[in-house]
Amino acid sequence: MYSGHPLPEDAVDMAYAADDAFEQRIGAAELLAGTMRNDGGVIDEERLGQYSEANDRYLNLLSAAEVLMTPIAAFEIARTAEEAEESLASPEVWGYMSAEQRTFTFEARTALATNFKEYGVTEGSLRVLMTEFDNKNKFTLVHTGSGVDIGDRKEDFDRARSYNSVMESKNDALFQVEVGGATYDARRGMTDEVYDAKVEDARARGDTLPDSQQLSQETGDLWTWTMLTGNGLTAGGGVQIRRVSGGQVRRYVRDPVYDYQALRVCPAVEIPDLTS
Repeated sequence: MYSGHPLPEDAVDMAYAADDAFEQRIGAAELLAGTMRNDGGVIDEERLGQYSEANDRYLNLLSAAEVLMTPIAAFEIARTAEEAEESLASPEVWGYMSAEQRTFTFEARTALATNFKEYGVTEGSLRVLMTEFDNKNKFTLVHTGSGVDIGDRKEDFDRARSYNSVMESKNDALFQVEVGGATYDARRGMTDEVYDAKVEDARARGDTLPDSQQLSQETGDLWTWTMLTGNGLTAGGGVQIRRVSGGQVRRYVRDPVYDYQALRVCPAVEIPDLTS
């Protein structure tokens, strides 16, 4: 894991400048090589000076950016920042995360997508959501859209998809991911607050809401429910499940042995606070 403080905005701006300078350095080197090729290997001092100036600019900007941020290559942050904000989280959420949490997210995304590959989960379907807990921002990496069916899709009822089965230790290999030498359980992250945030994030992006009748019509799948595996059972021993109807989250409780095909589980990994 990288150590340090949350990435300052000024450092990001400087990283982008270093990235631009990196491209200019490549251009200057290509021009220098071109003149040498045309002149039989003779070094063009003017072109050499241009390359030296571009190289110095890049190295100075890179060094200055790294003074303000954790020791990760500034141009690498610049190259991944825009992609990360678009596919991994909203710009607001990405901005609140520390550099360590961002690094954790990239690693957890790869591990989670690998575990759930056969169920249609990809790196592109995983997104960071922000909720609040104890007056602090809490971040969770969540599978977007409806949850996944880990039972036999040919069977209307299959114990494998029930809450009791999902929570058994035999499923640890599927739901647990290792990041930085520690193990994180993707069953714990799907809570009531995270589910609400998932729906609102889809709404903000203009996507069809998860577990909605509209999505089932678009995909040809059933109108699904998602279990809140991170909430635990109710006082009466029921499992909380959620779906979207009329644009609103609807709350239900079912017996933990309930195993109808429309019942889904949504992998979600809590992103720890790595700065404390």
